[in-house]
Amino acid sequence: MRALDDITKDQLRSDIPDFREGDTVRVSVRVVDYKEAKGGKQERRERLQAYEGVVIDYLRADRNIFLNTEYCIQLDPGKDLQKDRHWFCDGVALEFSTKTVFLCEISYASNLTALFNRLKAWHKNWSAIREALERDSSLSVLSSSTSSPEPWKVRPWLFVPFIPEEPKKYGALLVEKLAPVKSVLRPRITPLEMVQPWNYDWNRNGENKDSKLHYRVPEDMCD
Repeated sequence: MRALDDITKDQLRSDIPDFREGDTVRVSVRVVDYKEAKGGKQERRERLQAYEGVVIDYLRADRNIFLNTEYCIQLDPGKDLQKDRHWFCDGVALEFSTKTVFLCEISYASNLTALFNRLKAWHKNWSAIREALERDSSLSVLSSSTSSPEPWKVRPWLFVPFIPEEPKKYGALLVEKLAPVKSVLRPRITPLEMVQPWNYDWNRNGENKDSKLHYRVPEDMCD
């Protein structure tokens, strides 16, 4: 451990204030991207993106949803996590009204490469993922039984920004790539612009679900 500390000590910041249990910690990510400008030059843009659990609060505001955050989907049972056989999901949400288990993923990336790679891996291992959810979380509702004759569905739920100035990136790119694909992985897509707390009140009353159509999200990806 000391050897590792020696290697990483120059990469650690020393200006972090003291904090303790119960404090609200804001973590900001410096996002740098490039946009093609006039004359073929690349224009560098930089911004700070703060995430304080806005999406998690949005999900928890709906009393119809039970949520487990930072969920590890592990295909192989046991304490050892095998490479390419597990994924840490931002959240697993059980929606009782639709009898659906949602694998929630949040992304701010412009090209969504990591998100697309994850969806491909999930598609490849979809049956095993359902079995893992049933095994590790005792989700017997995923298989037919006397108490639940029709198994619950499992779907990804993706939260991404939709930026009008970027018609080929972010959410617009996600819809463009996934709209023609018909598979068990047909996700629900929610623009991050919709999850701001002033857009709804308790139990998500007042939420304008038609706003998704404004962002050109296909109807079968809205619900």
